[in-house]
Amino acid sequence: PVAGTMMNVTSSPTITLTVTDASGNQGQCLFTQSVLDTISPSVTCPVHQTINLDAACTAVVPDYITGLVPSDNCEGFSFPTLVQAPPAGSIIGSSNVISITTTDGSGNTSVCDFNLIAIDVTAPTVVCPGPITVSTNTACDFTLIDYTNLALAADNRTPEPSMVYSQSP
Repeated sequence: PVAGTMMNVTSSPTITLTVTDASGNQGQCLFTQSVLDTISPSVTCPVHQTINLDAACTAVVPDYITGLVPSDNCEGFSFPTLVQAPPAGSIIGSSNVISITTTDGSGNTSVCDFNLIAIDVTAPTVVCPGPITVSTNTACDFTLIDYTNLALAADNRTPEPSMVYSQSP
């Protein structure tokens, strides 16, 4: 091809150099020009996401790759691939950073990240004391006492000392 010709990245042209002396004699050499793509592909990650934890405090990481459209300066050469970490189907028990890595045909990569925020939606179990009898005073009044120390609670995520007890009235 003539110098200045735009070539596609899929081409690796053989270049012929010719030198002519004053007598019209010519010498030639040949070489192949290799093309190196050094520009990373790109993809836009979703905004931060939330996921509900089940009763066992776990959730399955969804597939965030489906629907994403990577772009690359050399898409005609090869379409960029996407890899999610942790991958779809992974079991998590807390919030995670999800990374999407985009790789083009030349091995250039870029990474975008977003937070997957795990939410505990399982209420604690509470066991109340049995019926309690109180005595009244002469005005037929009684003093309501604090019964929170008689309740037994368990939660799938929050340890006992961190739970907050209250009563009404």
